[in-house]
Amino acid sequence: MRDLGQWLEYIQSVHRRSIDLGLDRVRRVAHAMRLTLLPRVITIAGTNGKGSSVAMLESIYMAAGYRTGVYTSPHLVSYNERIRIQRTPVTQDAICQAFERIEQARADISLTYFEFGTLAALQIFSGSNLDVLMLEVGMGGRLDAVNIVDSDVAYIVSIGQDHTQWLGERREHIAREKAGIMRYQRPVICADINPPDSILDCADKASAQLWQIYRDFDYQQQDNSWSWRESAYGVDTKLTGLPVANIPGDKQLLNAAGVLCAISRMQQALPVTQVQVAEGLNNAQIPGRLQVIDQQPRLIFDVAHNAESVHCLSQFLSSNECKGRTLAVFAALADKPLEEIAQILLSQVDQWFVAGLEGERGSQGGDLMARILNIQKDVMASSYDDPASAYRAALREATGTDRIVVFGSFVTVGAIMNYLDFPVYR
Repeated sequence: MRDLGQWLEYIQSVHRRSIDLGLDRVRRVAHAMRLTLLPRVITIAGTNGKGSSVAMLESIYMAAGYRTGVYTSPHLVSYNERIRIQRTPVTQDAICQAFERIEQARADISLTYFEFGTLAALQIFSGSNLDVLMLEVGMGGRLDAVNIVDSDVAYIVSIGQDHTQWLGERREHIAREKAGIMRYQRPVICADINPPDSILDCADKASAQLWQIYRDFDYQQQDNSWSWRESAYGVDTKLTGLPVANIPGDKQLLNAAGVLCAISRMQQALPVTQVQVAEGLNNAQIPGRLQVIDQQPRLIFDVAHNAESVHCLSQFLSSNECKGRTLAVFAALADKPLEEIAQILLSQVDQWFVAGLEGERGSQGGDLMARILNIQKDVMASSYDDPASAYRAALREATGTDRIVVFGSFVTVGAIMNYLDFPVYR
């Protein structure tokens, strides 16, 4: 029997393309597997904020005593991170057994790596006696493998320009793809403050119940707390004195407001009190997102890999001053807007340590450095074959008052966490 490493190598080779959006293949295999009925489901789509929203939902429902399941992607260090029950990654044996079941059921149907992983998660969840399940969309929504599940609530966190090669260049097109997770007469929450018209159009065509930020629900920030309000069916509901989630970033209250709207839509089936909401927000955790490791030099992990998320990183660095220099360990996938990402942080980074990433979507360190130098010729930058080499070089240059920012990709952050033997979930 294959171990997990062997299975992962195998499932990468089964389909001719690593990304091949569509639901026909995965639906046929899911039908052959005869997956049992899943619990209450919330599906989360969006360009940025999905992981944070999932983490808050998971933590709040756990605080309320419910048994939770979470499926996210990609992972940082271990594949097991993608499939969690009660915030604990499932075992390698459980994943291997699920892969074996999929292999038996698929016959001559080829599946992508992500489709294998999604079916494995659903197989594990179906036999785990869960109360509520959070499914994070991998890319887009309409044709993402997660969308074979009819969710009770759909949550679209944000709509930005990412994965344009597959989803389209314009926000209108991207929003239409994300709107594919909507279901007939079921709630859909949208926390994008300026949603494209296609969101409203899709909700109307699907007869979905659209809940829009600043129209149907909103939030207000106080000094050390915040309040949330919604107006539903002529009745105003308000929660006050809420703690700010233990997740850094200036968009987290916006994400949390959408999370509370989703929980409110499920309140009849899964009641949650304000005390449980507060406990869940306090206990929420998400590794690799503006994660500060308090040491000398200070280390900051952030998986930011598109313009919107790098803007959040820039604001975080600006609001958290550093007595010394800021050294950036940067590696990203080649299909990302590399020059735009570098431009956003150029004035805040004193020295760049850029690295290549392996794989068909990976970029080369030398090419990445050339792009940075093309923006500003006198910038201090050096290139390395891999993120660990770049990090070691940055560490040699850093003093105790400096900070090292590792960003650009899940792969980049995961490589340094793995190099440092740093636990993803503690």
